[in-house]
Amino acid sequence: MRYFIGLLLIGVIAMLMSCESRPTRAVAELRLDTLFTPETIDQQDFTQEQYVAFDSAMTPWYQAEYYHQCARNGKFKVDCYDCEALGINVYLQVDAQGHVADYKSLGATITCTGAHSQRSKDEFYACLLPSVQTLVFRDLLHNKVLRVFLGPHLGC
Repeated sequence: MRYFIGLLLIGVIAMLMSCESRPTRAVAELRLDTLFTPETIDQQDFTQEQYVAFDSAMTPWYQAEYYHQCARNGKFKVDCYDCEALGINVYLQVDAQGHVADYKSLGATITCTGAHSQRSKDEFYACLLPSVQTLVFRDLLHNKVLRVFLGPHLGC
């Protein structure tokens, strides 16, 4: 009996030691219950100045990341004949330097009439989501959480 209790105790200690040695993530997890703070701004509620600051970061990102890296690779054309909405709804946590410290996807919005496989849509989503970390915002949006749609929505 002592032998069994000794083995059990050694197993529990080994398990606890293995849990402590796991690396921790440098950036805190974005949790939905903590996102609704005074620093959270929905894209629909942007002031004119916030919209200009947001747009100045988005324009180069659309050209470099969205169109050239993700949309073209999936052979998507953003127009009223192929795809009228092609993007992601996302929370972006902007740090004090204007970089995206963390993000949380709320899902993709892909409205296409063209023949695109689910695989190509999944690849577009997988390409687009990590690229949001390349965004840099002006000081008006520093230390904020933004709830935005990244991508065109033509409304055809």
